[in-house]
Amino acid sequence: MATSTVTLYVPALSMPFYLQSLSKTVIDKMVKIFKPAIKGKTIRLVSAETEVEKHDPELSMCFTKMVFPTKNLSLKAFRILFGDNRNFNIYLQDCATPEMRQVIKEVYDNFYISADRAKQITGENLLKDENRHYYYYSDYDLNPFYNIFFIISNNGPRGYFGSRYALYLGLPDCVRYPLNRLYGKENAPLNTVDDIDGALTIFSAESESMTALQSVENLAKSKLIDLTKAKFTQAEIKKLAKMIPVNEFFPETDRKEYAHLRLQWLLVYLVNANLILPRKSAKTSQSVHELLHTAWEKQPLSAELLSPLSFVNIKGLRKNMLFNSGITDQYRMTTRLLTQLKGGKWNDIQSILDLLHSGERATWRNTIFYPTDFDKMDIVNKVTDDEVYISESYRQLGVPLIGAIFFGLAAIGAVDIAYSDTKDSESPYMGLKYVRMTAFGAYLTGLMQTYEPPTIDTADAPGFQLDDTTLTIYSEPGNNLDTLMNQFAEQIGPRRFALTTQSFLRNCNVPEDVTAKIDEFKRLLPREIPPLWNAFFDMLKKKSRSVKREPVSGYYLFRIPSDDKELQRLLSTASEIRQYVIKAENYMILVKTEDYSRLKQLLKRHGYIL
Repeated sequence: MATSTVTLYVPALSMPFYLQSLSKTVIDKMVKIFKPAIKGKTIRLVSAETEVEKHDPELSMCFTKMVFPTKNLSLKAFRILFGDNRNFNIYLQDCATPEMRQVIKEVYDNFYISADRAKQITGENLLKDENRHYYYYSDYDLNPFYNIFFIISNNGPRGYFGSRYALYLGLPDCVRYPLNRLYGKENAPLNTVDDIDGALTIFSAESESMTALQSVENLAKSKLIDLTKAKFTQAEIKKLAKMIPVNEFFPETDRKEYAHLRLQWLLVYLVNANLILPRKSAKTSQSVHELLHTAWEKQPLSAELLSPLSFVNIKGLRKNMLFNSGITDQYRMTTRLLTQLKGGKWNDIQSILDLLHSGERATWRNTIFYPTDFDKMDIVNKVTDDEVYISESYRQLGVPLIGAIFFGLAAIGAVDIAYSDTKDSESPYMGLKYVRMTAFGAYLTGLMQTYEPPTIDTADAPGFQLDDTTLTIYSEPGNNLDTLMNQFAEQIGPRRFALTTQSFLRNCNVPEDVTAKIDEFKRLLPREIPPLWNAFFDMLKKKSRSVKREPVSGYYLFRIPSDDKELQRLLSTASEIRQYVIKAENYMILVKTEDYSRLKQLLKRHGYIL
């Protein structure tokens, strides 16, 4: 009777994990799951790349007998069987039952499943002795039917006497490696559509985001908001929501955690920028989009900033576990995909989840925590009041985190998103269906080198009116941006503001600050500006560059313009200013170092930047 032949493909490269650390006993146990399909058959070894036959009589004979006398031979067999998906498919097709294939697929998809779920599918107990307590479990108690998995003891539903022990199945890296090539889609293209379901909510706020972000920056410059702390109280958020009204993701929600999510994401990105970028005033002021771009290149969002908003529906997470989690790593992996989004098209979020599901360190990234971390936390979903175990970690923590990352990017205008109403679901981010890149997103990720923020049509929106004959601003009824106007002017009555050089130059230290602030003011009032106001701004620009500083030890030496009679008069006749100035030849003045700050404030009242 002829002996059948089994072809095994020999990979050229080593598998992406450290085999030498495994004991021969463990290696042999994994190799022998192939025994029913290989023992007693003629083995043909071929190159995985060229399919040219490779002659290794000793290894071929070991495969035929399924006996490997040395660890080196065991390692060779291990690398072949688990290093190519075609070899591993032999196990799936010839050794595993349909029920076992279902268990393997579920563990692959969810990263872990419970022993109870495995028994429900296969009818086989995980342990030889079903009555043995899980916390006394050891390898020799395992039913050989489950040899392909690794088993961990972890928190589960509370049992008798408050016991929390439960067993879960996971897949070793060596098994996930070929399965990534059988089931995974890490190299698959993203699915795109031109049109989406009309029932979905589309959030497209690139234009509005630039104004909202700039408003937050203005408040920070006037010290009305602290952008150096990682967390804001609910009372602070409610107050800021009145000062900085923005379009929210869930405007109709009655859940306080979801009410101001969009505003909080705006704050998170600016906090990140302010924490990692120099705090000193730069020679050239950055616009808010340039600020975010610089921060994006330097450092991703940290777990400390990401986790409160990503898991707004979760309680029981421990801070020290978050710092060592896969949150920041998943953020890096997800944001790298932005450059792969098809411009102008809607990208299916499921294909993005598929891309992120497999690959190196996939388990840690997608389940957020290491298995042992779940033993130290009692995680509960506040919406459903259900406890979150390791078997639900991907669905209740990993997938919502990816959705949260895209919601955060939509908050700052880097992407548009389309989502369904999720106010009653496990997470506010579970309804995300599609993502679309914006021009700001392309600029943020380096696909575009320059960016011009789009203007907002506010012709019919309540805002501010400028008086034609005086520098007076009137706030229209229904406008709730009065606090923002305090960055530029002094309030002199209900809905009335007066613009002065002193009020406008507040927080301006260099000429570039003045130009940037004028641009900010004009963005807030995009309607036509009266000639009186343009003349005022031209005067501020000119005066801010009038005084030129020269280096002198112990003094500040400045050159003043020969044609600026107003400045010359101030320096000569204004007693409060003259006392700090020593006049020199050729329109030069000397100011003692200790008098510089006071003189600077006095001149700023008249529009000059010293």
